[in-house]
Amino acid sequence: MALLPFIAAAVFLLFLQALLGRMTRVAPELGPILAVYVGLFARREWISAAAGILGLLRAGLGLEPLAATVLILLCVAQAVAAVRGAVFADRFITQWVVSFAAGALYLALHAAAGFILPDFGAGGMAGLFRMTVATLSATLVAPGIYGLLRLLRVGP
Repeated sequence: MALLPFIAAAVFLLFLQALLGRMTRVAPELGPILAVYVGLFARREWISAAAGILGLLRAGLGLEPLAATVLILLCVAQAVAAVRGAVFADRFITQWVVSFAAGALYLALHAAAGFILPDFGAGGMAGLFRMTVATLSATLVAPGIYGLLRLLRVGP
């Protein structure tokens, strides 16, 4: 697997998320889902680079600030990589459970960063609720995204 197709797919999916976010109130949160994909399926030496690139892309699309985004997605990808030897990564139920757990970690790290950085975060309880719904909706479609990316041999 190569890094360039992953970057192209990530740009497309994050652009789609940003577009849906402008059209609707809640768009699926695809950043953590892509970090889970990297953690589950990428080679160990590419996990940090791919998560960093994913954070740069999210910041470039104006979805979140750069440093916190890279750090949060890096933590999510490395946490998934730490457990991938103990799970069956090709099973749909495993992908849902790992995506749900990673989404919860993403929300917790995002909320913690919101306490530290004043301009970062969900924007109160309504924003946190919207972010939770977006993360849960992305978890529901995660196995389909993973299957499509694996079918296209996308990833580092």
